[in-house]
Amino acid sequence: MKNNELTVEKGKLNNVDKNSTILNHPIIQILLGGLGSIPFIGSAVSAGINSGLNTCLKREEEKRLFHICEIIISDDNITSDMVKDVKEIISFAKMLDVARRLITNDKLDFLANLYKNLVAQDEKNYDEYEEFLRRLDELSFREIEILHILDDLDLVIEDLNADKQKEKGNFDEERHLRIVQIENKWLKFQDIIYQRFQIDSLDLQGYMQSISRSGFCVQYKVIDMPIRANNIYAVTQYYKKFANKIYK
Repeated sequence: MKNNELTVEKGKLNNVDKNSTILNHPIIQILLGGLGSIPFIGSAVSAGINSGLNTCLKREEEKRLFHICEIIISDDNITSDMVKDVKEIISFAKMLDVARRLITNDKLDFLANLYKNLVAQDEKNYDEYEEFLRRLDELSFREIEILHILDDLDLVIEDLNADKQKEKGNFDEERHLRIVQIENKWLKFQDIIYQRFQIDSLDLQGYMQSISRSGFCVQYKVIDMPIRANNIYAVTQYYKKFANKIYK
């Protein structure tokens, strides 16, 4: 029993040392100091930072802050000069605001990576950052995973409407094979989603319609597709930009 208690106490001390190292890192010092100097960012965050975190922030919010900061400083390409501008500090604060509202911690890495990619850009796109931050706030972790799975299948869909055929009504073998390939990929996607999330093909249509409002996927109307795959979605280039910012 005493050995277990000793192990727990050592773990606590290690966490304290780790958190202290994070807080004393030059980059984090700039960001947290900047939060306290910009009053309209949010008194709750600023007050919590200024009073040492433990007394003013909830334990879960504190853990999230440390986790995000650890990811930021783990990237050797991020320097203090990259985060000292007021726009970078406000961007950091907005990202923390989204993190504080999360029910689970599943999207913390996405948020931290999005911020890292912003500050690492030579020409920063703050509009895009805010758009992607809003998508991370609105989409569930499961919805983001569904998009990631769909993207991995490389479901590239051309315009296969019947009126685009060279001669309407004539059988086009090459086009038919293309349709079969698309259908098989979509059926594979449905199977993966069911195995991972227990979402059947009918319910999946509702999920995809909802996710499509983000601009990250579109439905293709292929009027002569086989009946069993008559509603097919594919990710957009806009999603690919988003994915490049949150997964790297």
